[in-house]
Amino acid sequence: MANHPDLAGKTGGSRGIGAATAAALARNGVAVAVVGHDQAALDGVATAITDKGGQALAAPPNSTWTGYAP
Repeated sequence: MANHPDLAGKTGGSRGIGAATAAALARNGVAVAVVGHDQAALDGVATAITDKGGQALAAPPNSTWTGYAP
């Protein structure tokens, strides 16, 4: 994967294709914020990535956060 960013956010990353995509990004040197509604599953995906030397953060969505305004 050439020309990739250093950081990616992956929604739906707690299982299935989303988790596989997050893992593939991490294997290619991308730090990944894994986003989804199942905190336990997110933690598992992030742990699996970091256990293999990647960088990952488990991040549940927060629709009430007001720190960003376009």
